[in-house]
Amino acid sequence: MRLPPLNALRAFDAVARNGSVKEAASELFVTPAAVSLQIKQLEAWGGTPLFTRRVREMQLNERGASFHQATTRHLRAIAQAAAQLKPSKAVVTVTTVPSFASLWLVPRLAQFTDQFADVEVRIDADPRLMDLSRSEFDLAVREGGGAYPGCVTQLLFTSNAVPVAVPSLARELRKNSGRWQSVRLLHESVYASQWAQWFDGRGIAGVDATRGLHLSHTMLVLGAAKQAQGVALVPRFLVEDELAADTLALADDFELQVPIGYHLAWGKEQTLSPAAEAFRTWIIALAQADKFSSAHTPVVKSLRNQPPARRAPPAAQTKH
Repeated sequence: MRLPPLNALRAFDAVARNGSVKEAASELFVTPAAVSLQIKQLEAWGGTPLFTRRVREMQLNERGASFHQATTRHLRAIAQAAAQLKPSKAVVTVTTVPSFASLWLVPRLAQFTDQFADVEVRIDADPRLMDLSRSEFDLAVREGGGAYPGCVTQLLFTSNAVPVAVPSLARELRKNSGRWQSVRLLHESVYASQWAQWFDGRGIAGVDATRGLHLSHTMLVLGAAKQAQGVALVPRFLVEDELAADTLALADDFELQVPIGYHLAWGKEQTLSPAAEAFRTWIIALAQADKFSSAHTPVVKSLRNQPPARRAPPAAQTKH
């Protein structure tokens, strides 16, 4: 049996998945120079180049892609077999977008850990898309349309958005709709057009929906709202805790219907561990319970002729 150098094969797999020598080195806890040397050794062993090299990027060529497809499933099988050689604590690994992790998941996580005290939960807040069949993660939560290659998905929440502010400002806006002309709007930069759609759906004219603060994450937008810096337009389910605690209040009852949502995903060909199965069952049930227990009657208007307010990130296979 003529096997390739196994350390070189690990380096090849890491570069193929990450598309970068630097990121592969970080994953393997070695230097980029060491990874580059391993790739050269593997190519010398096989007598053929495996990558197309570009500035800061490594792309598999045709032979490299074929070789990676044939070897990656076996590397994963070896890792899974090795994990069963010795008893270990049950672990579930979840990758999720940062806003969902900080605003909804982490505040409720004790409910799972109290029920499953023997399960170690590892949460990674990363907006990149992952190929779950080739990554170390069991489950993923992503905001988008729910169609991710190689994955089964379950909708947890829609991204329907409501305007929120500190209670005093929210009361002003409810009493005087003309106040919308001057109030500072807080935008999540990627979804900056959402305010214009909200005003159009609400029937409020003459407001410059582009003004205000533009921030990169939902967490920053909500932080600014809680500091009385303006009004935020955010997914309703992410602020239920703030509304219940009266740290934020609805500035208007109109809820913008958004055609995407937060989805739980797992690989079609994955065999989930009992710990991952338990977490999947728990989070789906909790999301359903939260939706039914929310004591509100939103005013929802369909925006069939409007472009999507929140766009799904590109469904790339290597970065997800």
